[in-house]
Amino acid sequence: MQSHCVSVQSKLELVLKRILGHAVRVVAASRTDAGVHARGQHVSFATANPIPLDALLRAMNHHLPLDIRVRRCRAVADDFSARYHARSKHYAYVIINAAEVDPLIADLGWFIKRPLCHEAMHEAAQLIVGTRCFRSLQASRDVRQDTVTTMYRTRVWRSGTVLSFEVVGRNFLYHMVRNLAGSLLKVGLEEWRVDEFGKRLLGGDRKGMGVTAPAHGLHLVNVNYGDLSESWDCEGEQLVHWLAAAGKIR
Repeated sequence: MQSHCVSVQSKLELVLKRILGHAVRVVAASRTDAGVHARGQHVSFATANPIPLDALLRAMNHHLPLDIRVRRCRAVADDFSARYHARSKHYAYVIINAAEVDPLIADLGWFIKRPLCHEAMHEAAQLIVGTRCFRSLQASRDVRQDTVTTMYRTRVWRSGTVLSFEVVGRNFLYHMVRNLAGSLLKVGLEEWRVDEFGKRLLGGDRKGMGVTAPAHGLHLVNVNYGDLSESWDCEGEQLVHWLAAAGKIR
């Protein structure tokens, strides 16, 4: 909950209170910074109200602002937590790599004019796969001592002028994906070689990595609660192809 501004959480809780007739505390699978987009956020809450799920879905979308949509509702066990039962999260960081950017999609990706080698970025991204210490990507505001986590798979690919860095991981440090995107950019600009990226990654020094990429390029694609799939979520691909088509300057 953001005490200094209106948040998605506060909007959801106000609408649910109106529909269910009692105060509700929602638990989200992942916190997102201001400006970050969540296409596949999951939340859980408890209620004794017997309202049918399809009616709840319709009522929530009727009362919510148009920039917040509920896509599905389902009943879960009483002890289920959208946060603590998540097995992995899938993020995409979008870079619009073009001479100009369509203003209609400018707030959905990081605008970089200089040509980027996404093949080199993809090769470097494979170095983060596995279980290891990611202290070199830890933001200064993140005070946790345990910086070991697991990244299951990564890729960097292009559709037209749109690049996407995608990563599926067990959990993430604060600003970790944005710090990775800023570091992979150095590889794409050929300022770092792939092996240099790897050495800096393992060095444990945040100052040795790239800048923190802007929040508006980051998208939470999905949260996984079942068996880990080897395939990429189609939501990420649909997003990039749509941006590539919508962002063509005519």
